[in-house]
Amino acid sequence: MAKKHIATFLGPSEGLVILGDHCVAYSGSFAASTTPATRLLFTTGKYYIVGEIRLCGMIDETTAANGRICTMTVKMNGSKVLFAKTAAAEEDMPSADVVPIIIPANTQVEVIQDANDDEAAIVGSISVTGKIYTA
Repeated sequence: MAKKHIATFLGPSEGLVILGDHCVAYSGSFAASTTPATRLLFTTGKYYIVGEIRLCGMIDETTAANGRICTMTVKMNGSKVLFAKTAAAEEDMPSADVVPIIIPANTQVEVIQDANDDEAAIVGSISVTGKIYTA
């Protein structure tokens, strides 16, 4: 009987983790800040990714009615290719946004996040999940 290899989650980071023919990148939670910050930064290899990127906007984990505006800018090889915005306290705007994405081979991906307030108790997260295909 062949041994199964189990992947272990080692915690959030800016990088991309390859799991067989799948990949994940989890920023972990970050506090609301009006200073733009890089939340994910990685370069693909000789493969491309078909997946999705998820922006979980600035929410208050202890008071559901509280939240802030959050933006995400995705760059590929330095070019801005995707923007997203959420508003966790607004009734007419979702607190999370999931966008399908295809990331080409040998591409540097940078995901920058910003918020409209500075508040440690208000948090967000960004993740990329997908399947890898040989280029």
